[in-house]
Amino acid sequence: MSRVFAGDVAAGVSEATSVLERSDDELSVALANNALAMAADARGAFAEAAEVIGRSVRWADASDSRLSYESRAHMIRGLMLARLDRLDDARATFQCGLRGAERWGMADAVPVFHYQLAFTDFLCGRLDDALAELATHDRLAAGTDIGWLISTYSLKALIALHQGDLLAAERYVAVAEREAAAGAPPFATDRMVLARGRLLEATGDVAAGLAAVAGTFDAMAAAGAATFLPALGCDLARLAVAAGQPERAAGAVGALEAIAALNAGVASLEAYPLQARGLLAGDGEALVAAARRLGESGRVLEAGRAAEDAAAAVGGDHARELLEGAREIYERSGAAHDLAHVDSALRALGVRRGAGGARRRPRSGWEALTDTELKVVRFVAERLTNPEIAERMFISRRTVQTHVSHALAKLGVTSRRDLAAEAARRAGWRLRIEGVGEQPQQPEPALEVPPAGAVDGHDA
Repeated sequence: MSRVFAGDVAAGVSEATSVLERSDDELSVALANNALAMAADARGAFAEAAEVIGRSVRWADASDSRLSYESRAHMIRGLMLARLDRLDDARATFQCGLRGAERWGMADAVPVFHYQLAFTDFLCGRLDDALAELATHDRLAAGTDIGWLISTYSLKALIALHQGDLLAAERYVAVAEREAAAGAPPFATDRMVLARGRLLEATGDVAAGLAAVAGTFDAMAAAGAATFLPALGCDLARLAVAAGQPERAAGAVGALEAIAALNAGVASLEAYPLQARGLLAGDGEALVAAARRLGESGRVLEAGRAAEDAAAAVGGDHARELLEGAREIYERSGAAHDLAHVDSALRALGVRRGAGGARRRPRSGWEALTDTELKVVRFVAERLTNPEIAERMFISRRTVQTHVSHALAKLGVTSRRDLAAEAARRAGWRLRIEGVGEQPQQPEPALEVPPAGAVDGHDA
């Protein structure tokens, strides 16, 4: 594994193959499979990687031992499933790994799973839920040295960009860049560069955004790190066209087509080369096809962005239809910046929606609660404990704790009983609230806290 992460993929594959041929130690075999999976991932063969790492996941699920979960197989398989657009399966895999990490007191692994759940929510356009998982990550990671700050702050920056908070996006991406410069593990470097490129684009410096994205894309392509290319390829093409330098993205289409060929039938991976080619050539038909395929992928924010690209190319009634679809996505996701952008495009087509623009959720009061927080509050009012709510909602008890804390703060109350009373008053729910919060919560499982710097390479 360490050789793969260091970039010496061939040596890592050779060592892993040797282990599989010579060893019958289960953990050694699992780690060898992990190395082979990550090597396939580096080549862009995500389907192959998911199949290989599936062996380690099956061993972990069957043995249900701390030793088996030390392989971190669920982390890797979940990432591969997400790359293959199997987002529900990815989430279930992360949840399974999280439960195992909690059960065996693996303090270094638990926060990482919450980050990965946040990333899955982000892909699905559930921005509020992603932020709640990130808050849970931050609370659990405090005081540890888990090495995922590039990932978490890059994701926060991307969410802030979608929500229209450019100042927060700048703060977050700057932290990620400082971590990268200090030598932090390069997990999610692609999203860090993507956030910087989009931030520069949003502030009008398209040329600088292109330089950032093109430099990283070219370097990763030259290094054989295909893992990073799908996230960057379409933005590279879009920025190159906007900057009047389409030649800077000349290699993007071929690289994305090669990855799609290794993962036949994956909607997003088939859409990316279509989108890049459509942007570079002004090919409306390719852009419409890309938007349609991304709409099938479950990556809703990417689908909205592709629909905007297609609308700009085709014009007329078809453009209006595409923009209306994008608007629905952004409104549902709470992506205020994207919503304002698509409303501007619709106005240019003569579509009027009245004054006021996109409504922002207030910071406090009942209207400040997200959809998920409302569900949690209702379960609190029904006198369910956090573990019981977690079971009903298929999220972790620690994420429930985050939602409860956020709801208490937004409503200005200090107890679960007061929260339930406010719910009954504001929402008109006819619930029994007496005694809410009087029973102690079930204790959270103890977590071992590793010494500073004791992070193994399997956290990837």
